[in-house]
Amino acid sequence: MSQAERIGALIFKYNWGGLSAKEQEVLDAWRLASEANEKLFLQETNLPEVLKEVETCLAAREKIWQKLVGDMPELKEDGGHSILNGQPVLRFHGWRVAATIAVFFVFALNSYNNWKSGRIEPGSYEAFAGPSEVTGSKFIDDIIRGFKTGIYGIHFVRKPNGDRIAMAPNIPGSSALASKELYTPRGGMMQFSMPTGAQFWLDAASTIRYPENFYVSEEIFEISGKAFIEIPRDTTKTYRIAIRASVIKTSDARFGLTARPGDPVIDVAVLEGSVDFQIDTVSDTSIHLEAGQEFMYRKEFSLSGPLADTLVISGWTNGRIYYHSADIAWIMQDLAAWYDIDVSYWGNLTKRNYSLDLSRQASIEEIIEAFKAQGLNMHLLGRRLSVYGH
Repeated sequence: MSQAERIGALIFKYNWGGLSAKEQEVLDAWRLASEANEKLFLQETNLPEVLKEVETCLAAREKIWQKLVGDMPELKEDGGHSILNGQPVLRFHGWRVAATIAVFFVFALNSYNNWKSGRIEPGSYEAFAGPSEVTGSKFIDDIIRGFKTGIYGIHFVRKPNGDRIAMAPNIPGSSALASKELYTPRGGMMQFSMPTGAQFWLDAASTIRYPENFYVSEEIFEISGKAFIEIPRDTTKTYRIAIRASVIKTSDARFGLTARPGDPVIDVAVLEGSVDFQIDTVSDTSIHLEAGQEFMYRKEFSLSGPLADTLVISGWTNGRIYYHSADIAWIMQDLAAWYDIDVSYWGNLTKRNYSLDLSRQASIEEIIEAFKAQGLNMHLLGRRLSVYGH
């Protein structure tokens, strides 16, 4: 394989996942070798534009070939050296990488067609800058990338087990009220690590607003959707997490939080440590929760009791879909967000609870079969899943 073909293959893997740490180093060093290399890299990793061009060009294979040749500029040597074999920086000729990029286009086209055809896939690591910050600006294209990126200075690291974490920077000098907003789309999730060590896992269709300056006595967060949170013990500060009109305060806890838009219920389940759940800022009524306790709240009622199962609260952060004797609507709001589907209900669904224990990468067909084995009928048409009661 020529040098150009090898770089082309690395760009392909970069776009669609699978780069090893060593391959990432090779690609990063090649990008830094010249401005022309970086320009070409940005061109070939602009996936929305690539996919649009592919769909247009598919009318004729010859057009695809001519476009590939015409779009790949020749990059001049600038005195740098290739990190692949110590030779001068690569000269890119369209014909030398055309085959590799053609494969890239075919792969991209398949992914694009999956989306257009409505094929349902489980979610993946993906997050965006909040719409209130930069409208429509996607700051994470692929969590596999291991270098600093994004409008917020986010960078990524890998844990020993291979999981990826998005690291938020501290911005000294920012006011205590300055903040940033991130969100996961339907079909996305992300683990965010804050400079003070606090960890936030966001499930699909969730939002977090976090402070720019973390080294203050009180850190203020806002969360909507579903999250799992680990707050390291620190007696010098308090973490305030706002959920609608309610507030959670803690200095040491691991807990799950669910407050989906459109669902009036707020659910807080504490695995370790303790939290204080302030109902609202007007009444100042507060509920203290210790490890092993769960609290469900809505304006009309509240319910507290022992935690039923820790896997229900944290299993999704470790790649599991796990529910034990749960209400079907409660389960389906999570699955609808993770698989990006719409759910409708028919008949009486209030008489039974259901359980699941599957991989988060299970197909939607496996999900349906698991429910059918429990006597619950479902029918999938396009991206709409109909659930039929007894």
